[in-house]
Amino acid sequence: MAKLSAEGKRLIYSFEGLHKALGDGRYAAYLCPAGVPTIYAGCTTGVKIGMVVTEAEGEAMFAKEMGRFEEAVTEAVTVSINQNEADALISFAYNIGVAGFKGSTLLKKLNKGDRKGAVAEFGRWNKATVKGKKVALAGLTSRRTREASLFQKPMAAPEEPAMPHVVSESADPPSRKTVAAVAVSAATGVAQFMPADPLTSVETALKTGQRVKGISDQGHGLYSWASAGVPLSALLAIAACGGFYYLICHYLPKKQETPT
Repeated sequence: MAKLSAEGKRLIYSFEGLHKALGDGRYAAYLCPAGVPTIYAGCTTGVKIGMVVTEAEGEAMFAKEMGRFEEAVTEAVTVSINQNEADALISFAYNIGVAGFKGSTLLKKLNKGDRKGAVAEFGRWNKATVKGKKVALAGLTSRRTREASLFQKPMAAPEEPAMPHVVSESADPPSRKTVAAVAVSAATGVAQFMPADPLTSVETALKTGQRVKGISDQGHGLYSWASAGVPLSALLAIAACGGFYYLICHYLPKKQETPT
């Protein structure tokens, strides 16, 4: 049994809307562009101008009316369909009517296994009779496009990525400029996220429960740099990256050149 999913319901509601809202939680019947008395989310069965329903009543009407179209799709479609295809067909049938759906070329092509041909048929159903004439409506054109798109939407992501990423190892070692740029970038990043003095910060946090943001006049050397406004973490990061730069650009190349 074909059943409308939450996604299919959202598609229908996005085009039908909930009309005609009176502002107090109730909805009044109205005439659609084709002159058919309609209420709430496109319900037409037994609807007359002057009818007013609550949201709960409108939902009940929609569910009851939807059952008729779910049954029509189940009976008319003779091939296996997935949930996205069922949602698209139910929305399509709900809009053009059971008779229109059962007599459509779209259904005939689908039942013959011609899914591409069926998809092409959605766009042909974009006209409505307005004042005695068949007129293409922008809303119908958009709805047919959305239904066709949903009909073709895969139920799951493909096993193989659509855009594979291939990374090849370079035969040449990185240049010194490249290594230097990476080192500086790393130093900057580390300095931004580390506290000014990690050891002091941890000790203070354990004692007071608060985080220390910096250091004032405490000794000499690195601490004197910190008191001058340079975070200890930044100095440590720069020193580490400098060592990394020396290792990659000087020490290792020399080791490779030294005969064994």
